[in-house]
Amino acid sequence: MGKFILSSRNTVWMAMFLVLAVYACGLFIPLMDYDSSHHADIALHMHLTGNYAFLIDNGQPYLDKPHLLFWLASFAYKIFGVTGFAYRLPSFLFSLLAIYSTYRLASQLYNVATGKLAGLILSTAFAFAVSIYDVRMEGLLTGSVIFATWQLISYTRKRKMVHLLLSALGLATGFATKGMIGVVIPVVALLAHLIYTRQWKVLFDPAWAFVVILFGLFISPVVYAYYLQFDLHPETTVKGHDNISGVKFILWDQSFQRMSGESHGSNKSDFFFFFHTYFWVFLPWSMLGFYAILSRCNSFIKTKFQPVSYLPEAVSIVTALFFMFLFSFSKFKLPHYLNCLLPFFSILLAGYLMEKHQNEKIQKRHWITQLVISILTVTLGLFLTLWAFPVAEPLKIAVLLLLFVLWLSVFFR
Repeated sequence: MGKFILSSRNTVWMAMFLVLAVYACGLFIPLMDYDSSHHADIALHMHLTGNYAFLIDNGQPYLDKPHLLFWLASFAYKIFGVTGFAYRLPSFLFSLLAIYSTYRLASQLYNVATGKLAGLILSTAFAFAVSIYDVRMEGLLTGSVIFATWQLISYTRKRKMVHLLLSALGLATGFATKGMIGVVIPVVALLAHLIYTRQWKVLFDPAWAFVVILFGLFISPVVYAYYLQFDLHPETTVKGHDNISGVKFILWDQSFQRMSGESHGSNKSDFFFFFHTYFWVFLPWSMLGFYAILSRCNSFIKTKFQPVSYLPEAVSIVTALFFMFLFSFSKFKLPHYLNCLLPFFSILLAGYLMEKHQNEKIQKRHWITQLVISILTVTLGLFLTLWAFPVAEPLKIAVLLLLFVLWLSVFFR
């Protein structure tokens, strides 16, 4: 499968062109309720008042997410006007960064062909595409997390200071988007890589202190804004509480309050919520991804976690599974929490597909799996779309049928 997709440079460019065309169509649709319109309104308050330090939600102090999305959206409002396109644009650009970073990281860990396939897989994953239309924090977070991971691992290979600078910037944008989770994921990915490849000297490299210093410098605007809004105003009340330290909240409390359900309560999701959610979030690749997870786990057991030629990295599977388990302990769960792990699932699957592309038996299983999943998802998608938005015009019906036939011809080819 991977070999065919990447056999022609034109095939790759055509696939990416079609993906970007789909993305572009979604940049101009009305904003969705609830989070998209909610976050756009907070950014609009900044734009109208010129107060970029205080987060205000419907006239009340907002204490949940950091400032980056709101800053970028309000900046886009100034350039493009107050439109859904302006609000979505920063997240769209970060999503492109996520695709490119996934390609570059997979190219480093495996080879360029695997990198191209990983980028294509990520760009077509269902939840990743939805995040471009239904903009929350996930576009910015996903781009920041995988960019920081790529730069951290690049430093372990090339030992250039520019990678430390860029990794600190990626960690800071992740933090400024959704708190410490944007920092912890790339750090765990780095540790997985260093431990698996036995790079003990790099693990204790004094240069990491430079990253910490730069990271502190880069996040200082967000921390200072929290200080201005909350620490300097102990009378400020949020959800019945006053004397709130905004600095302590963003550096420590935010992540733990989400895990414990203190900030949002518990939505009583079962422990395995993310494990079955994965199967629709990562469509149409979820079953092949499941095969890849089983194969990689089996390989690690056989090799006793020793690096081998066909499995040169542990970044993807360790990071993806570790945080799926960690998120599962949270009292408050939502499907889009998995978005920031999709680049790692994409690299994992791309490496597995390229490894198995000469095994005819496995390739046949992959083909049948994708055939069934693709036909079911496309058919169901068409049915739901036409049921919710009936099309009566003959021309539109003809175009839909033409696109469906074109898809079938390309797929079976």
